[in-house]
Amino acid sequence: MPQIDVAPPWERAEQDSLQRFTELPSSIVGDAMERIGVCDGVIEAQWSGVHLVGTVLPIWTIAGDNAALHAALQHVQPGDVFVIDGQGLRNRALFGEMLALSGIQRGLAGVVIDGAVRDTAALAALQFPAFARGRSPAGPFKNGPGRIGYPIACGGVPCNAGDIVVADDDGVVIVARDSARAVARCADALLRTEQKKRSERSIGSATPKALRQSRHSTARPSGDTGAKHCHPSIRKLRTR
Repeated sequence: MPQIDVAPPWERAEQDSLQRFTELPSSIVGDAMERIGVCDGVIEAQWSGVHLVGTVLPIWTIAGDNAALHAALQHVQPGDVFVIDGQGLRNRALFGEMLALSGIQRGLAGVVIDGAVRDTAALAALQFPAFARGRSPAGPFKNGPGRIGYPIACGGVPCNAGDIVVADDDGVVIVARDSARAVARCADALLRTEQKKRSERSIGSATPKALRQSRHSTARPSGDTGAKHCHPSIRKLRTR
């Protein structure tokens, strides 16, 4: 029987904290953390139009083996996301349609793998959010060992049980649970600032001359990106 080590029970992110991220793109969340917490860009959505927000359920497995993923199904709570350190292996898939179906029954919200997936057409048909370093038709071994609920690294970013994952077509961002409220508040402010700028610069609503005048009259002081609305624990963002 595979040797799978499971951490003691952990706290999940609060539901109201998760809710605040549902309308925030990963790019804005990354900016709110001064670009820290953004996973390697090669870990990408396996079908387009996806937006995933959930609680990190970290899994650490040896390359090409998914015994720990099957064991982790018994520890899923609704809204959890499998975030998997699969050693970056891309020629043997750790996750596919069958695991997705089992996960959906338990409330699994999605999967992020520093490794490979398969059955991507089926995952898209299920509308199951899947992010991975690559794809492979080759299936995994199920010999173990593995660890569930312990800190891991995924795409170069530390991930702890109970953290928040925000992922979309741009990529994956990990938000530490204890700073989630502050990050969401900062990201909200940045999003409002960006929406205002987008409205001011809309090609359909003004002539090029009017746009230039608008930009001149509404320009913020140098370096002001709306970060004054951010929690003091988050340093002022550098100008893009």
